[in-house]
Amino acid sequence: LECLLLANTRVTDLTPLVPFKQLNALDLTNCPVSDISALAGMNNLEHVSLRGTLVTDLSPLDNRLSAELNYVDISHTRVSDLSPLTNWCNATDGYIYVFAKDVPTLSQEEIDAFEQSGCGKIFRSYGEDIQTPTWK
Repeated sequence: LECLLLANTRVTDLTPLVPFKQLNALDLTNCPVSDISALAGMNNLEHVSLRGTLVTDLSPLDNRLSAELNYVDISHTRVSDLSPLTNWCNATDGYIYVFAKDVPTLSQEEIDAFEQSGCGKIFRSYGEDIQTPTWK
């Protein structure tokens, strides 16, 4: 299993996904999930959509063994700390596109710090500069 689209479902527990280490795309758009700790060991993740979820903590994505992650959508969430993505980027020399439309808990200072780190780009709307990646 490499791609899993769970958008608009009632999934709240990601623990059953732990064995799927080869997963490279995961769409959790509008799921009532709040804990993404099950993603911590998924070294092949490239695309993760957390849009419209209850997620506040991105630390499980601070996976220094993975150089694959390049797209995270945190739009319509309560995420306030991008440092797990910065840590990941600094450890892997990666670059990540972060979509963050309507994230009231994300300060401009946090956005500026992330972009100034050279780790990636924050997009506040989907039509900005690049298109939303297509799921494989």
